[in-house]
Amino acid sequence: MKKKNFYILVLCVLMGFSSMMSSSLFAQKFNNLDPVKYIQLPSEGAEFSTAFVYILEEKDEVNAAISAGFGKLTKKVNSNLAKKGMDLFAEEVLTNKQEEQDVWTLIPGDFDDEVGNGKLRVIIAYLPDHMAKPMGEPMKNKNGEHVFSYRVKTKVMVYNKQGKLIYERDFGAVSGRGTSKSWPKNAGGSSAFGVSVSKEGENKHPYEQACIDGAVEHVQRVVYGMYGVKEFEIPMPIMWAKSNKDSKDLANDYEDIMKDKKGLVLSTEEMGKMKSLVGKWENMLDQVDNDEKWAIHYDLAAGYSWLINPEKSKEHIAKVKELNKDIFDKITNGSGNWGTKDLKTLEAYNSLYPFAEYYAAGILANPGYGAPKLPYFVPGVSIARSILISKRLGLPAPMPVYPTEEGADVKKATSVIKENANELANISYDYSKNILEAVKVRGENEFDKIKQDYTLPDNSSNHPSHMHSFLEKFGESSLNADVYRKGANQFSYYNPGKFVFDDAFPIFEKEGLNQEYGFQNGEIKVFTENGFYKEVVISSKSDWGFKNTIDKEEYRVDIESGDYKESYKVTQFDKNGYPSKLEVAYVIINARINVHANIKKKFGEETSKEYSRQRAADKEVNPKGVDLVTNIAKANGADVKPASDEGHFDFKLVKTYNVKVETNSDGLWTKIIIGDYELNREIK
Repeated sequence: MKKKNFYILVLCVLMGFSSMMSSSLFAQKFNNLDPVKYIQLPSEGAEFSTAFVYILEEKDEVNAAISAGFGKLTKKVNSNLAKKGMDLFAEEVLTNKQEEQDVWTLIPGDFDDEVGNGKLRVIIAYLPDHMAKPMGEPMKNKNGEHVFSYRVKTKVMVYNKQGKLIYERDFGAVSGRGTSKSWPKNAGGSSAFGVSVSKEGENKHPYEQACIDGAVEHVQRVVYGMYGVKEFEIPMPIMWAKSNKDSKDLANDYEDIMKDKKGLVLSTEEMGKMKSLVGKWENMLDQVDNDEKWAIHYDLAAGYSWLINPEKSKEHIAKVKELNKDIFDKITNGSGNWGTKDLKTLEAYNSLYPFAEYYAAGILANPGYGAPKLPYFVPGVSIARSILISKRLGLPAPMPVYPTEEGADVKKATSVIKENANELANISYDYSKNILEAVKVRGENEFDKIKQDYTLPDNSSNHPSHMHSFLEKFGESSLNADVYRKGANQFSYYNPGKFVFDDAFPIFEKEGLNQEYGFQNGEIKVFTENGFYKEVVISSKSDWGFKNTIDKEEYRVDIESGDYKESYKVTQFDKNGYPSKLEVAYVIINARINVHANIKKKFGEETSKEYSRQRAADKEVNPKGVDLVTNIAKANGADVKPASDEGHFDFKLVKTYNVKVETNSDGLWTKIIIGDYELNREIK
């Protein structure tokens, strides 16, 4: 017997060594980051305030019934078998001697949006996988705690106050790491084999308690993902593929971003880096071995979550499960063969899944949560102001005349804008405790003299946290909108949402024509980097979003379109990471041209002093209006093509400008040259 025990012991040691080797191999395929903190917001609404939680170990007929019942809810709600399993499960919980496991407060008192007072009953079934229970006493960490792995089959049912089942899910095997200060010895036997089982009334064995805690934590992240607000701190490894050496560099880049991550969402700079990473991972999917594609999908699920793209995040985390389905099923069902590498894959999936499924969706569902009052408009409104100033000065592209360097040690700054060495305007910036408070512009262009003050908007508590009314007028120019935040870099401007400029719009620039342009119901997306606008897109898509009016004496042309986009994108950076090439694009789709003229019979005959809108019958007027608009657009280098009918046209203008940036010793820009225009800034 002693010899037999010795062989068994040797076998166990060899198995442990094999596991270590497998783990070592796998360690070459992921970076183990420090636990990542994130705040989960309710992705499906804040109608429930409290959840009462019950825990139940699956066994006997209840286990069989619930296993048969799960998955039937979405397939056949009235299934008797499913109903029986659910009812038995609920009955077992309510009649079980176990007390209620916990009470979760789903919505904190300071949550901004309207909340309900609904109650939930969360029933968690767990079944420990005792094949994963250590045969001997686990090793201790530096804190003197035993460290071990656990696996637990986990299921959940969620009922509302009326007793209606509103959610069910079989998560399969949930795996993780447990710790315990003590580890019971096997009664009457060698401590190397077996562990004691806790008796009724005694504390649960550390392994079983770890299984319970792991099941509860997993379900909690899912329930809060749908209905609650809570900060979680989770292990979030980042994968890399051995078949592509560049993938490890990308994993390191991701780790660098996570080291400095703060706040609810990534900063603008971090968003830009993450967007670049995601693009590289997407391109890498076809460059790795088939058995490693899941690792890249895993990274994409995390990356798209941080970029607040829930659809893409869910798509890629589902792909991770699909590509590992066979091995995950084997682990859950205790069938077939698997190794430590496969267990770590399952553990990584379990760790990421609730984050990938719910984090981004929660951010989008609660866009105003945690948004500070004054910085709320940065960079959304700062870029709008820069565009206003730039167009006011007749510049071909927006200068960063409204700086966005937050936290910079600046007390005052002044700028001079020149065109071919001719001074156009002077700009001064007023700061208070490093926060920009106002911008003053003084100058003269070919249209008129400029004397405008740009100040902070009304951001009072009169508006809901996610919606702020914004109105500033600068002479005839103005920005008037209700601003709705959709994410760290995306803002929507709702009705009236108008940008109005009394100077020429680039695509129709022509001396002697007064113009007004703007849009109703639109969006603005902004990405900044190093204090510069890296990418800006202003778009409008509504019944009549874009409007451009051209006046000349008593003749007016209105251009209206429901699909308009204006974009500024840095397409090339210099060795210091500053912009070196800028692409500007204006696109107007299916524009309708309306002509207003002081005529009665035909264009040019002044027989009435009243304006009359020309209809289809006035055939001599409309062609002249079309000619006027198209000729101006073509003179500026735009493409003009017929659209849906002879009364509609598409306009497209794309220009590229060389950019040069100079900075001071603190990295703050002091000179920017775009084409023929130069912006100098002196920082005091």
